Amino acid sequence: MSFWRKNERVEYNFGVWDEEASGKSSNFRELLNLVNKIEAEVLAGRMDDGVELFLFTDNWVAESAFHSGTSKSRTLFDLVFRLRKLEMHHNLFVHVVWVAGTRMIAQGTDGLSRG
Repeated sequence: MSFWRKNERVEYNFGVWDEEASGKSSNFRELLNLVNKIEAEVLAGRMDDGVELFLFTDNWVAESAFHSGTSKSRTLFDLVFRLRKLEMHHNLFVHVVWVAGTRMIAQGTDGLSRG
């Protein structure tokens, strides 16, 4: 996952999932990574209320769950709910945008998930 703010450097996170997360779907893990990052930025005071966020992902399932507001998967539903709560409590404007994996590979972000 990479994170960029206007006029700042690109930040990125990578690592190894714990045993519990490893047993869950890649759709869950990818969305969890994004939600955790946004929560961390808000809690650290690095994201002001009213910010507009564009989350680009090659995870079509996560993008669909966000836009429909629900998912048959309880774990994905819970992540969408956390993201919607962040929107409401911090006046965030979140856009989740699906991008083809081939474009993410060409851009270089996809390789971050492999360390």
